[in-house]
Amino acid sequence: MALVPCVLAVSELGRIHPDEVFQALEPAYWRVHGYGVLAWEWREGLRNWAVPGVLAAFLKAAHGVGITDPRVYRGVVALPQFALHAWSLWAVYRFAERRAGPWGGALAVLL
Repeated sequence: MALVPCVLAVSELGRIHPDEVFQALEPAYWRVHGYGVLAWEWREGLRNWAVPGVLAAFLKAAHGVGITDPRVYRGVVALPQFALHAWSLWAVYRFAERRAGPWGGALAVLL
């Protein structure tokens, strides 16, 4: 059951939240390529560059190996999201497993 969000993080290439583009993807693209749409919050320094910075590193690596298709870019930036989700599930399992045993850990991950 918990595998479903992991698979969707990589396979779903559409937007889930409208601001996703202007809060993460567009600033990351701007960082790598030097052009794009930056909302005023970025120009004024009100937003944190942590998430766009991580995504920019993945976009720069993709650009370095010749990936230029925007659909593939979406898959590339989904990889750190997938890794974070998988790590979170592992942390939930370990936390619950220490308290309720292996079955409790598995149940916690499924929930």
